[in-house]
Amino acid sequence: MKLFMGDVSGYSDGELVKWVADNFNEDEGNLSKYEFMVAQVNEDSYDGSSYFLVKNRETGEFFEVNASHCSCYGYEDQWQPKIASRVYLQSNQYMAGWEEVQSFVHSLFN
Repeated sequence: MKLFMGDVSGYSDGELVKWVADNFNEDEGNLSKYEFMVAQVNEDSYDGSSYFLVKNRETGEFFEVNASHCSCYGYEDQWQPKIASRVYLQSNQYMAGWEEVQSFVHSLFN
């Protein structure tokens, strides 16, 4: 199960990895260790924001990446996964107010 939303809605796993590699200046080989569970990208004319929840294929640990950009800079070098515990991901604090993502992620553990 995966949830890709916004400007990456309908992307395949390969297309999403390529998009992240290109936009974040990240090596595709480094990204291959992650399974993308949630991807949300919103690009406007001059700025954008993105959120990713990824799972390390080897350890099963979850990580979040939040990034944004303005008209002067892109997402370059913002791929910095931060560990997200299962307790946090299953809590009501995770994505409070963003019911679609919260429900999806909670369903990963049921």
